[in-house]
Amino acid sequence: MMDIGRFDKVVKYPQRARGVQDFLANNKFVMVDDNVQGISWVELYTLYKLQGGSCMVDNLKGKAAARPMMRQQLKAFVSTTRAIARLTMEDGDAMLFRYNGCKKPRLKGLGITTHIPMLRCQMKVDEALKKEIAAHIVKSQGRKSQKQVKDILDKRVTIKPQKFVVANKTKWSSSISANPEALKTRKANEEERQKLVEEERGNNSCGKRQEEEEAGKEFQNKESKKLKAAPPEPEGLDKLYFQCGACKQKVPSGRKAFQTTSLDARTWCGRCGKSWMAKSYLCQCGVLWYKCSVHSSVKEVEGKADKPQEERSLPKKKPAPQKAGKPCGKGLEPEDLEGNFKVKRRRKGEACELRFSSSMLSEGLKRKFAHLCQQDGG
Repeated sequence: MMDIGRFDKVVKYPQRARGVQDFLANNKFVMVDDNVQGISWVELYTLYKLQGGSCMVDNLKGKAAARPMMRQQLKAFVSTTRAIARLTMEDGDAMLFRYNGCKKPRLKGLGITTHIPMLRCQMKVDEALKKEIAAHIVKSQGRKSQKQVKDILDKRVTIKPQKFVVANKTKWSSSISANPEALKTRKANEEERQKLVEEERGNNSCGKRQEEEEAGKEFQNKESKKLKAAPPEPEGLDKLYFQCGACKQKVPSGRKAFQTTSLDARTWCGRCGKSWMAKSYLCQCGVLWYKCSVHSSVKEVEGKADKPQEERSLPKKKPAPQKAGKPCGKGLEPEDLEGNFKVKRRRKGEACELRFSSSMLSEGLKRKFAHLCQQDGG
């Protein structure tokens, strides 16, 4: 299982996501059918808290903001778990954390009639730990004493059916303390898992490089037959290149997106016309490039790679057109500049004589100013 911290664009809080990933890796899950009840998200999150897990959403101390409710804690846990299953697990393991279509009420024995979303898996948990998980769920639905909770679990009291409430439950998540028995179980599972990993490494170390080379040759032979009518490849793919997982188009391995610390970065495929995550590309051996022991550690790429931003040639700017009447200062002598840039004075306006005509007057004014009309000749 890969580290979820390598997907920094998907996970908002890598440290909390690593805690959830350790919890999933150090517990045992069993696949169930669609018509069989699986574990619910509420039970899974309660067990995560009993094994010492941190809250998914912290209280904003010293700020005028409401404390996170049970709904927000569950939503953050569900989204983080699904991201871990989608990005870091194999297909068979990721199927465990998908939706279960069983419609039977999961928490009917606790008086909850609401349909609770379930997963396609069950966990191997002791009976004492199961009772403690059920007790915390009962406490989340109202203030009940230890005696009332015990009577409900032992079925000594008839429970009034109610809906599952996740709002305004701000102290429920922080009130769940770590259980010593749950921590022991988790530690034992972790030791067992480490032994299995060491055994697999010892068995696979012998002849692994030779198997990868043979698999790479077979893959190249098959692809050479398929891609005879393929469009021309980009230039500079002499030795090192990666292939699109969907259409097998070759792309330069020197792209910025191919970083082992950020596998969720996207890069463009010209044949598909889409941008895929960098983790979906294959190397020359026919395996995912970040899992390959040869190509995952290559830093400098032989051949043509994407140019860095500093070396890219910027488009040349056209010179601004010179306005008429303003001479350019290039190629002129200082004397010419002095003559061209002298400020010219404006011409003073000359007085113009007013011309009078009798046609400019009305009939009444003509009778009143008859002497002027006689001078004008009208």
